Amino acid sequence: MFVVITGSTKGIGLALAEHFLSSGDHVLISSRSSDSIDVLVTRLSKIYPDMIIGKTCDVTNYISVADLATFAIIKWGKIDIWVNNAGINLDYDDLVNVPPDNIERTVKTNIVGTLFGCKVALKIMQKQGYGRLFNMAGLGSSGRLSPKLATYGTTKRSIPYLSQTLAEENNGTNIGIHTISPGMVITDLIIPHVTSENANIFNILCEKPDVVANFLVPRMRKITGTAKQINYLTRRKVIWRFITSRKRKNRFFNDEGNKIDDLKDRHIV
Repeated sequence: MFVVITGSTKGIGLALAEHFLSSGDHVLISSRSSDSIDVLVTRLSKIYPDMIIGKTCDVTNYISVADLATFAIIKWGKIDIWVNNAGINLDYDDLVNVPPDNIERTVKTNIVGTLFGCKVALKIMQKQGYGRLFNMAGLGSSGRLSPKLATYGTTKRSIPYLSQTLAEENNGTNIGIHTISPGMVITDLIIPHVTSENANIFNILCEKPDVVANFLVPRMRKITGTAKQINYLTRRKVIWRFITSRKRKNRFFNDEGNKIDDLKDRHIV
């Protein structure tokens, strides 16, 4: 399959790209940083020759997103899977203290960027007659309130609505529009917001990107129909993690909330 992933030079986006590649798929990674793309394409090409390509993309710019899609079509002739992964969170504070520019940047990236990605991907998929589109859920998508994350949570609350609406608009076609929920992943979105007060919760609920991608990718490749959601951190998993919380102490962060650099290579289910 041929897979496009926005925001895929680090974190869960990169982990998804690597797992699609290891599954035998061709992947187009993207980011605003050309240097990051060049480094990753060079590294991954040694492992997956002729399977990885990259292109810069600013998801807040429609022309840039359209160019990403055009690049994929020129290279491959089709797009089987498009993943709207690009997203940011710039603040962990009460809304009244958040700089207006940060609010605007977060909304543009997380909402406008996802809308642009959906628009260009669906245009291609409607023309070719098939495809799978995945939007990335996050904290706030379920409607659960998260104080100090008003902007980010609001942007992610829009994702289920968008995915369900697009599924209705494309009902009766061979295009599947789905939502994926990675849960709490150790990425740049989370690390800056860990404190001594919440470190234990993050140790209990967080997971490494590679582990989450290993769960998501096989399901994304096999999914059929439309308007479905793939959840990594289910309610049952959350309950079990709290029951076994002693095993997770200092797993990723110490009692002061500082990241433990040498993350243990273990996955406690």
